[in-house]
Amino acid sequence: MRGDIKAVEELMKVLHEQKLTEISYEDSNFKVTIKGPLTAAVKKEIVKESKVIENKETVNSKEVLSDHIGRYFYMKKNGEPVIEVGQKIKTGQEIGYISTVGVNTTITSSYSGIIEEIYIENGNPVDYGRPLLKIKI
Repeated sequence: MRGDIKAVEELMKVLHEQKLTEISYEDSNFKVTIKGPLTAAVKKEIVKESKVIENKETVNSKEVLSDHIGRYFYMKKNGEPVIEVGQKIKTGQEIGYISTVGVNTTITSSYSGIIEEIYIENGNPVDYGRPLLKIKI
C-alpha cells in the first residue's frame, strides 16, 4: 500500500512538472489514471485556436471540433469512408470516431450541410478543440 501511494505521488509530480492533462500507470497489481486540470498554457492555446477558428469561419461554413483526444478515423475497417468531401450530412450524423487507448468514441456532426474539407487525415492524432472538418451550411 505504501508503494502505491508513493507511485501516485510520483505520477502527480510528473503530471505537474510536464504540464500534462492526464497520466496513467499500470503494473500487475496496480493501475491508476490521474487527470489534472488544464494548465494555463493549454487553456490559452485552446482560446487562441478558438479565436482563429472563429475568424476562419464564414457565414456559410462551420467547423466541427473534436471534443476528445486520440486518433480520428473517418474510414471503416474495410477501407470504406464514413464521410467524403462533397457529401451532404445532417446534424447528429456519424462522421467517424476517435480512438483513445483502444476505446472508440463515435463523433457526430453538430451541423447539417455539405462537407467542404476534412482537415485531419484518417488515423492522425487530434486534441480537444481541434477542427476535424468544415461544413457548408
